[in-house]
Parts: sequence; structure tokens; C-alpha cells
Amino acid sequence: MKEQNIILKSEKKMSDKKRINRKPRILVSAFGVGFGHSTRTFALVKELKKFANVKIVGYDLSYKYFEKMKMNPIKLKVSVKYRDTAFSFSLFSAFIDNIRVPFSLNKNYEFLSNLINKFKPDLIISDSDPFLSMTAKFKEIPIVMIINWFSTLNEYKYLLPRLKQGSVKNQHFIISKLMNVTLKNTDLILNPSFGFEKSIISRLKYTGVIVRKKPNDLAKIETLRKKHDLPEEYYLVSFGGSCYGKSLLKQLMPIFMEYKDKTFVISTNNMVRKKQVKKNLILYPFLDNYLEFLKPCKAVISLAGHSTISESLCYKKPLLVIPILNHIEQLTNASMVERLDYGKAVFLKGDENDLNLLKRKLKAFFKKEEYYQEVLNSTKINCEGVEESIKHIQKLLNKINKKKELIV
Repeated sequence: MKEQNIILKSEKKMSDKKRINRKPRILVSAFGVGFGHSTRTFALVKELKKFANVKIVGYDLSYKYFEKMKMNPIKLKVSVKYRDTAFSFSLFSAFIDNIRVPFSLNKNYEFLSNLINKFKPDLIISDSDPFLSMTAKFKEIPIVMIINWFSTLNEYKYLLPRLKQGSVKNQHFIISKLMNVTLKNTDLILNPSFGFEKSIISRLKYTGVIVRKKPNDLAKIETLRKKHDLPEEYYLVSFGGSCYGKSLLKQLMPIFMEYKDKTFVISTNNMVRKKQVKKNLILYPFLDNYLEFLKPCKAVISLAGHSTISESLCYKKPLLVIPILNHIEQLTNASMVERLDYGKAVFLKGDENDLNLLKRKLKAFFKKEEYYQEVLNSTKINCEGVEESIKHIQKLLNKINKKKELIV
């Protein structure tokens, strides 16, 4: 009987060692509003798959993007909604639109809980997505959070006083509280940054910007121009997948047409079904190969999303950014771009003067464009966000493995 017990214990130890030495299993999710979280998660997952077994979950735009990129995503039951019919963010509208989400969380929890029981992940990585983060906490699985809200809090002090009123002030308060909770309940926080930020907190790591591909990973500019039949000089215009961007783009297109000596290549994100040329505008639907259009362009005109700015800076492209009105993250992203002389920001007021403001700022941007280019050329932009994130994740996985070995 004793010999049998020894054999059984030995077999169990061997089984536990095999489990520890297998490829790590990682469950990943991304926030489903806008494409930015999805594109940087995609960049990270490509590298994770080189050493780990990865499953990805998403909802709304993140699910659509991962499906388009053939990543076999798993669709969540409940999603976060934003009412984005105009280019002004409303905290109250966001609250009303999502008032039922807390009562529906059990649907996602049950779904994710079953998925976790079957997949048995060693680690969970969430790009700003609340659903998988909360489930990981309840299931006591180590979690990595990718979020740039610490940069948002750092930059808030530089915002113009008129921008720190009402909704934005409330968002700052809420984010401050959420980040305190995140620091307590997350094993590792990765904050991609296009500034020069440092952390004194061990679990919070500022990384370089996360990009899908670096400039040298793509063909030469001349080759890309020929491939896509692009003009010698053009401005790349991209306003994401939201209704905010569509509203703004409709206002900007007539202004662009006034500059007959300039060409604008516009990613409309499916406002058109195929390539169209209208005077000095070249319109495209959603660009799967966006970076191939970014590399040859002269400058970028966009909303102030973190991922768009990150890739533009990595490719050394001056920026004209138009943050969504009352959206704290976009406002602080735009503030940093202007403060560091990477480009110009247009802080709309939401009134009848906005059109004239857009015209004046666009003119001013073209006037200082060469200066912004000089600043970018002389600035070392850290584009190693993916590599740095992977190193931090691998360190955490080693820590998790050592813990398991001690238990065995």
C-alpha cells in the first residue's frame, strides 16, 4: 500500500511538472470602443503567440477587428456602449447607455468563467476591458492590464483651465479612483507612453509606444507609393470607426478642398465601399494595411486616439489632432502632442465658431509643419513598446511558474 502511494505521489509530481513546463496559456481581451485598443492588442498577441498558447475575446469593434485580422476571437455576451452621434463625449449619456451593464455582468462572468475553466489560463491580459479584468480577480488568476490612463492623469495638469470643467473634471475624479483600485488589484500594469514618464511603483511600467509594425519592417517609400498608386506628397486623414469621426470628417472635407495645392488621402472607415477620387481628396474604405499609407505620407490629421498618435510618432509624422470634445483621454493626448511640439491640437468648443477654428488651426499647422518635422527628427521616440511589454510579461510568467513549483 505504501509503495502504491509513493508511485501515485510520484506520478502526480511528474504531472504537475509537465503542467508547469508546458507552453503558457494566456487569455487576452481588448476594450470594444474604437479601434485603438484592438490594434495595439493585435501587435502584442502576434509576439505572445511565439511562445504561448493565446486565446482572444472581444466585443463590438474589438471583435470585428480581430475577426477581420483572422484571429478567431470569442465574442462576449454583453458590451460597453457609447452614444457617439456627435463629436462631443457625454459622461451622462455614457452612464445612461450602460446603466444595465452592471446587472448584466453575470452573463459575461458565467461565459468567461466557463471559458477559463476549460482553457485554464496561466495569465490574463486585458487592454482596458473591464469584463475579463473583473472575472480574473474573482477567479484569482494573475492579470496584466494595458492602459494609458496613468499618462492621462499625469498630463491633466497641463490642460487649459477651460478644458478642466464639468464632465472632464468628473472624469478625472473617476479615473483617479479607478487607477487606485487597479494598482491594488492588478499584478502588472503596462502604460504605453509617447512622453518621458517614469514610475516609482514596481507593478506600474511605462513602456514605449506600441505599434503593429515599425518603419523598417515595411517596404521602401517608393515601393509603397507604386503599390498603392499614391501621390508624391499627401496628408493621411484618419478618424477611426466612430460616429464622432464621421461627423468631423464631413465638416473637414470641404475645407481640405480649398487647398488645391495639397492632396489628402482619407481612410473613411467604410463611408465609401471602394477607392474614390474627388478633386484633391482620395477616399478609401477601412485600410487593413494602414501603415503602408502612413509611411509615405507627409503628416497625419486625426482624432487624438492613443494608438493613432503612437504609430504617427514612431513613423516621425507631424500631427494635427482634433480631440473629441469633453473626452479626457483624447484631450490629454492632444495636449501632450502640442506641448512636446509634435504637432498642433484643435480644442473644439462645441459652438458655431468651431468651423472657423478648424480652418485657422489647419492653416497654422501647414505653416509650422516643417518645424514639427524638425522636432520629431531630432527626438528619439521609443517604439519598443511591444518588446518591453513582452519582457515584463515573461518576467511575471516566470514568477508565476516559480510559485507553482514551490506548491508542487
